[in-house]
Amino acid sequence: MELIFQIGVGRMVILLSFSTKLYL
Repeated sequence: MELIFQIGVGRMVILLSFSTKLYL
């Protein structure tokens, strides 16, 4: 269960960083 949660959080962080890069 923790592994799936970590992967989900990782994807969220990657998406957030990618969107911020697009804005910048």
